[in-house]
Amino acid sequence: PITPATDVMEYLKGRIENYGGIVVQAEDELAAVNMALGAARAGARSMTATSGPGIDLMTETFGLVATSETPLVICNVMRSGPSTGMPTKQEQGDLNAMLYGGHGEVPRFVLAPTTVAECFERTVEAFNLAERYQLPVYLTADLALAVTEQTFEPEEFDMDAVEVDRGRVVDDESVAEWTNDQGQFRPHAITDDGISPRAFPGTDGGAHMSTGLEHDELGRRTEAEGMRVKQVDKRDRKVETAREREEWSYREFGDPEADTLVISWGSNEGAMQEAMDSLAEEGIDVRFLSVPYIFPRPDLTEEIEAAGDVIVVECNATGQFADLIEHDALTRVERINKYDGVRFKADELAAEVKAALGETPDAGAEVEA
Repeated sequence: PITPATDVMEYLKGRIENYGGIVVQAEDELAAVNMALGAARAGARSMTATSGPGIDLMTETFGLVATSETPLVICNVMRSGPSTGMPTKQEQGDLNAMLYGGHGEVPRFVLAPTTVAECFERTVEAFNLAERYQLPVYLTADLALAVTEQTFEPEEFDMDAVEVDRGRVVDDESVAEWTNDQGQFRPHAITDDGISPRAFPGTDGGAHMSTGLEHDELGRRTEAEGMRVKQVDKRDRKVETAREREEWSYREFGDPEADTLVISWGSNEGAMQEAMDSLAEEGIDVRFLSVPYIFPRPDLTEEIEAAGDVIVVECNATGQFADLIEHDALTRVERINKYDGVRFKADELAAEVKAALGETPDAGAEVEA
């Protein structure tokens, strides 16, 4: 357990057993991620949950997960950092760590639910993406989402409507399609879409090796230059395939023709929606895009070019998501950053948007910590 991710384990315990699952409390983050990796290799749908300090410890195994092409979901409930930081305070400071953490170049997905209800939806999607593309998936929330309790109608979370996609799994009959001339299974076969076959333990003819070392199609260690390039390109190609096949869309609110565009991610959505009501009363129309996908993410270039003023809202000091937006759109944006450990309030956001638009002469564009 680690604050504020402990709520994930506490909620699942006593409930997940009804769906054939199990919760294991490990002794530390290193054990947790490696136990989850082992479960995934054995054929289970597997995840672990932690916070920023745990992400640091899990980073080495994260690379093994990606290189061995093992589906795994890691839930990161962010808190104020760095180091021990403020365990019970709000922040969105782990974005770069999730995007770039790990030595070498590690393909991954990063999903960031924006509401309590979307936590359910994106979790289902995270597991399907992990198994469909055999990649690690960061499912990230923050303290505000983790500790919030909200009432919904029962039909909001329809378990019967949940679709489970286990990806390109072979069985005793289909495994022969993925063997070489000697009848050896190729778990890292070079394919056009980058996705190789996956055989669970016990599959007749599906025995194979798996290693964190660079490997050939059979999973055997290699340093052959040509095979190294093919395997790296293959793993990266899975992300490009996902870009083409999946829908990486944003949630939109407000006036689509408004000259002011506000972009945010994570739990800031609710406060921003309420702030928009206040701004509308003062004659300030806003188009608001709430982004639940960090990587891959929607291309907002056209939306930014159509706006007069672009403002990015997030709970960190440096504007990590704003950096991504500027990188994608090749243009500068205004930034509203908060990093004092407390989530945005609606009236606070409304005032900051007005300041960014020059509506108030004294206010700055940032909330000082």
